[in-house]
Amino acid sequence: MSDWVRVADSTAVADSVESESAGVTFFVDDHEVAVFRVDGKPRAIEGKCPHKGASLAGGKLQGDCIACPWHSWVFDTTTGESPTHPGQSVGVLCVKEDEGGLWIDRDSIPVPVAKTAGEDGVHRYLIRYASPGWIGLFGTVHELDCPRGSRVVVQTTRGEELGEVLAGPGETVAQTGDSKPTGEVLRLASAEEQSEHGEQSVAMLDELIESAQSKLDAASVNAQVVDAELLLDRKKAILYYLGEASPVLTDLREPLSQAARLEAVEWATLIEPEGGGGCGAEGCGGGGGGCHSD
Repeated sequence: MSDWVRVADSTAVADSVESESAGVTFFVDDHEVAVFRVDGKPRAIEGKCPHKGASLAGGKLQGDCIACPWHSWVFDTTTGESPTHPGQSVGVLCVKEDEGGLWIDRDSIPVPVAKTAGEDGVHRYLIRYASPGWIGLFGTVHELDCPRGSRVVVQTTRGEELGEVLAGPGETVAQTGDSKPTGEVLRLASAEEQSEHGEQSVAMLDELIESAQSKLDAASVNAQVVDAELLLDRKKAILYYLGEASPVLTDLREPLSQAARLEAVEWATLIEPEGGGGCGAEGCGGGGGGCHSD
């Protein structure tokens, strides 16, 4: 028996040849659904890519297939199977047009099933990264030979960073497909990368901290800059602070980056608020996820 729910007007999803956006995301209860229109007919699949959770509605349609916007995993919108990653798939939902609306059958929404790391294709590593020593779960589709203590390059929301492996696949309990990684393990860090990163300009960072603190004091912001670091590409610096999450932090990003001759300067609270995600000031850049070690 079907349980149809109206999600939008029929006009909400344009034909793929008439729209720059491949699809539209809808939520049925708590389930994310991606709806496309191909040759005039609607198609619906699970909205999140099983690889890293990207929204498939924002991908690029290639005939009957949709390519994930993050890492180009491809899924057939008629079968849900992946031609590029055999064994990977998304659920196909029943969708129809009726009375000028788009309808999704609740009963066709797949029941989530926890998968092991081997089953979902993602190998998970517990990584310590960033100056404060945050700890996060990072994934890769290519298992790396990196035992505990290995230095690796990881991709976070802030950019490429150096990290230290604390546990690999099979060594940590957080290995199921329901455990979404904080970011991606890109590669083992080369000796050159480790050496160059270790030779950060202490004088430049000390000057950046002093300048930032001076500007905060002048603006009467109750915050203390306690640390700074450069990311791996040496184009972005992160300032860690304690205290007030003020809009002034956002205003100071550009003048501080120009003075330090960097592409960007971002702020991160040294003690992340519950749930992670940064200081709360607009555009602060956040802490990149993960949790703190004491």
